[in-house]
Amino acid sequence: MIGALRTVDPGAAEAALRRSERRKLLAPTLLLLTFATGVIDAVSYLAIGSVFTANMTGNLALIGFALGGAPGFSISRTVASLGAFAAGAVIAGRIAATWHPRPFVWMQLVTRVELVLLAIAAALTTGLHTGLDTDDSPLRYLVVVVLATAMGIRNATVRRLGFRDLPTTVATSTITDLATESRLGGGERRNQVRRASAIGVMLLGAAIGAALVREASALAAFALALAAVGAAVGHQQVIAQWHPAAAAVPGDA
Repeated sequence: MIGALRTVDPGAAEAALRRSERRKLLAPTLLLLTFATGVIDAVSYLAIGSVFTANMTGNLALIGFALGGAPGFSISRTVASLGAFAAGAVIAGRIAATWHPRPFVWMQLVTRVELVLLAIAAALTTGLHTGLDTDDSPLRYLVVVVLATAMGIRNATVRRLGFRDLPTTVATSTITDLATESRLGGGERRNQVRRASAIGVMLLGAAIGAALVREASALAAFALALAAVGAAVGHQQVIAQWHPAAAAVPGDA
């Protein structure tokens, strides 16, 4: 018995092609944001005080160290980072559930919000290391909360849009995919350059961020992070202008 022939909807095929094009077009944006992650975590850990604002796995380990009696870690500040990150993820989820924005527009909005929040955190950081600042001052907590909220919003958005190869705030899953998709892992070696690039730029951002904090100031590192996120905003503008069809298509990333 001959089965019924399936017909391909030209409109659906066109949309799928546009979504694939959008993923490729947004790769530089996501790599810029990944670089900024490395810089931001360098600032938060080295300048604000032994806490991560993007790497939540690291924060769980830090809390464990503190509970085990290791000196130099603040449980309350680390918990504040975890809570703010979760709150940012909730905000991103609520935006998606309420307004159902087009993926590209959503990414544009989130990147601009992150730029504003980073600028606020940088401004707040000018008050650190003054006579009014202490290790447990409210100002330090406020900087942590602002940064972690921005990272939570971004991370939830990138996950929701399906950018598995470029999660921007974590490297564990990227390293896992890089290994399992390799020839040794028996994989198909798809998107390996993109994965390796994500790992490399995060490492580079952390290294440069740490050097700036040590040799210059936290504000210098913030300036670099702001430049990276600002470049991501500019890149999105180029996509919107030169590839409007890919930017406008609805549906998953």
